[in-house]
Amino acid sequence: MNTTFVPNPTVCSIIDIRWQDQYATGHIAGSINIPSDRILSHIERLKEMRKPIVLCCQSGFRSRQAARILLLKGVKDVIDGGDYRVLSRKYDLPIEVI
Repeated sequence: MNTTFVPNPTVCSIIDIRWQDQYATGHIAGSINIPSDRILSHIERLKEMRKPIVLCCQSGFRSRQAARILLLKGVKDVIDGGDYRVLSRKYDLPIEVI
């Protein structure tokens, strides 16, 4: 798993795996919402992404689990970004609300 990155929606795909209602209350601008309970049904779509995939969630627990699962399923270049708020602050990524 790659641990050196600067997440930016132009160079990576940021996947927020929180539930839709959580995502709607605030998420990294440009991120894609795929709730954790649906991640396996999106394996082929994720494998086809040409940019590194950065997973984020509420606390980092679900993103860590999902990153391991995706790597085991053959998805390449998956990064556990952890808590979306920490990721946002650390890399100065704007938060937007739906």
